[in-house]
Amino acid sequence: MATMNRKTAGFFIATMACLFTGVSSAAPVQVLVNGGFETGDFTGWNEVTNSGGRGCNTDWYVSTTDTQCQQRPEVRLNSATEGKYAAYNSFDGFAGTTYTIEQDVALGSVAAATLDFSYTVGWDFGLGPRSHHERVFSVSFLDAGDSLIGAAYVLGIGPSDGIRGFIDWTNISLDVTSILSGYDNQTVTLVANVFIPERKTGPGSFGLDDVNLQISAVPLPAAVYLFVGGLLAMTGAGARFRRRLS
Repeated sequence: MATMNRKTAGFFIATMACLFTGVSSAAPVQVLVNGGFETGDFTGWNEVTNSGGRGCNTDWYVSTTDTQCQQRPEVRLNSATEGKYAAYNSFDGFAGTTYTIEQDVALGSVAAATLDFSYTVGWDFGLGPRSHHERVFSVSFLDAGDSLIGAAYVLGIGPSDGIRGFIDWTNISLDVTSILSGYDNQTVTLVANVFIPERKTGPGSFGLDDVNLQISAVPLPAAVYLFVGGLLAMTGAGARFRRRLS
């Protein structure tokens, strides 16, 4: 019986080692498809089209460079720095226009979540009626019923940022664990919006690239380790008791 107990104890020790090894070696998993738009199109994404126009009323499109609303060289966007392609829109248009791309994401267990992306933007408020409101880029998450879970990032560009301006490709890294916690094993939607509040208040361009959503799985609860540890302790105590009887 003592031999059997040693085997049992060995089994539990090995199990504990595997559990701890699994947790310590767990790595974040990329859950987005085609986040760099390197297919040359919106594969994996849903483009919610509000404008079929071109020029300075252009919805999201995938290209190697910004091509639609370039009015002045100083506000033209540079080509993508990650891969060959990026997604662009005109960052201008009719009042109340929203340019939207989105992707449904099936989550597993969520212990930690990180969202990364790069953006670039150029604007010229000097070639139209005076602008009074910010044009807004935002990234947010919706639940399965299309209700807002939370906004991860909001960028507003208005006259206070200068009549003309340009922001080259800039990387943003966000901890979105607090937004996605509680949505384990559910499908959520990542949404990238550009909202135009006023009509034709000057041309612009916006670029988005290298979108990554990485999820780390929830480790096994501490109760599991306590349970296994308790079994080990009971096994050892039982072996000592039997030795005393013998």
